[in-house]
Amino acid sequence: MDSIDMLLGCGKKLTEIPTAEVEVSRLTEMAGESFVVRIRALTAREFDELPKDDFRAHVILKATIDPELVDIRIADMLKPASRSARLTPVEVVNALFLPGEVINLYNAITDLSGFGEESIKNIRKN
Repeated sequence: MDSIDMLLGCGKKLTEIPTAEVEVSRLTEMAGESFVVRIRALTAREFDELPKDDFRAHVILKATIDPELVDIRIADMLKPASRSARLTPVEVVNALFLPGEVINLYNAITDLSGFGEESIKNIRKN
């Protein structure tokens, strides 16, 4: 079977956006039950359109299916008492997750989006 036939055999699965569920261990311990974040892969266009400032947080916001990190209840809960304005979505990500958790979520999303080392393998060098 040639490569084109292989691709044609995949049908609509070729354009499905991969999803995954990842657990945030610290939040699981805190909540007393599994705290799962459901994420999806991003397209090249979605990556390109994201602001470069706080890029990792923007990737997490764009790729997170559940929980909905833009929910105002989370922003209100995480807002410091001395602040009158609600937290922005980027501030919510950075307040909710520890820096290492942000990096690990970002890495899970980019791996799902095809950036992982396992996505392309050299089988033969010419």
